[in-house]
Amino acid sequence: MYAHLLAHIAFGAALLYMLYRSRGLPGGGDRAWLYLRLSLVFFLLWNFDAFTVHLLERHLSLNTYYYSSALEAEIPGPVNWKHLLYYITRFDHLFCVPAMYFLWQSLREFTRGKHVFG
Repeated sequence: MYAHLLAHIAFGAALLYMLYRSRGLPGGGDRAWLYLRLSLVFFLLWNFDAFTVHLLERHLSLNTYYYSSALEAEIPGPVNWKHLLYYITRFDHLFCVPAMYFLWQSLREFTRGKHVFG
């Protein structure tokens, strides 16, 4: 688990570095670069969210959810702020899906035209 958390930290640092470097590139106002920066922001949000979930999993019991059926899940009481935060942060696809969409859009724009690469 520690290696996995360190990988999240390294990935977050790489994303921050790429965001910093992409600001000063010539042609940085193109839609392709805008989509790439949006992708980096959403991947950074997803990475922070996943890191938070991993930390919360270390502090919560393994019985955080009670599955009454295949489509329903309940949080057994008593519910505290850690359980609610864990439940909310488990929706990491709300950051990951837009990140992949904007990455796809940026790659599509890069293949369509001439762009300046620093």
